[in-house]
Amino acid sequence: MTKFHMKAFICLISINMLVVCFVMTAGAAALKSVRTSEAVDIDGKADEPGWGKAPALIARDSVAAVDLEVRSMYSDKYIYMLLRFKDPDENRLHKSWVWDPSAEVYKVGHDREDICVVKWFMEFEPGGVSLYAGYPQVADIWYWKAGRTDKIGFADDKIQYLESITQKRATTIVGANGTSLYLTRKGDAGDAAYISNLVVDYTGDSVPRFDNVPPTGSRADVMAKGEWSNGVWTVEFKRALDTGHEDDLALNPGTIYTFGVSRLEIAGRSEDKTSSMPLYGAGDIISAHTLEFDQQ
Repeated sequence: MTKFHMKAFICLISINMLVVCFVMTAGAAALKSVRTSEAVDIDGKADEPGWGKAPALIARDSVAAVDLEVRSMYSDKYIYMLLRFKDPDENRLHKSWVWDPSAEVYKVGHDREDICVVKWFMEFEPGGVSLYAGYPQVADIWYWKAGRTDKIGFADDKIQYLESITQKRATTIVGANGTSLYLTRKGDAGDAAYISNLVVDYTGDSVPRFDNVPPTGSRADVMAKGEWSNGVWTVEFKRALDTGHEDDLALNPGTIYTFGVSRLEIAGRSEDKTSSMPLYGAGDIISAHTLEFDQQ
């Protein structure tokens, strides 16, 4: 698959129909990753002097209607990513158990945690980077979750496939070109940073559903920590340039990479108006960016 940089335009075809048209652009906005020799604490504070020297890229999440400030640094061993975005509320609970007094059982609640995603394109077609462009893709996903992974200091490391062959638990995605593809998101080899608890006996009207546990294997490759203050999330990521794992994108400072960021989960789901965050699973990368390592 060839790496091209894409931009999406909404084309008004008629009063009753909107079609998303994906066209190639000469070049996507580039993020410069600057070299650092200083220690970077992954604490969500981003108070190291190096962050101030790293140029900022403003990435528009058109689905969430929010801008994300993106910065990057790297050392001989690691890459660091910084995301900042506005959010009026801090949400760290996710799908809490909510007591139903009539049935006398706990049911999954409508609360959703704050999240953000860094999506690294490993393979994609010239036709587009959006899930709905109608072209296959493979991507390395760094998925920060304010409730399920942040407390223990990690992001959920996953790999995403959008392909023509369906797999178990795949989501069907119909592209703008009429092509049906199948989306699967698999956790990297190892254990996640959280487990779900089953609560039977009443212990309160609302009970947290997830507990944190140390992640293992390739799923523990990405450290991440977020801090919310005055209506803004600051989230820091850290990963080895080359983890040695087949389910990760190895990063070579001599190469340019294509990536995107999202304020929402990229899951191919439609709006859920019952949820505290209706667009939670409807995220997408409409316009990708490139990351270049500053060799100076």
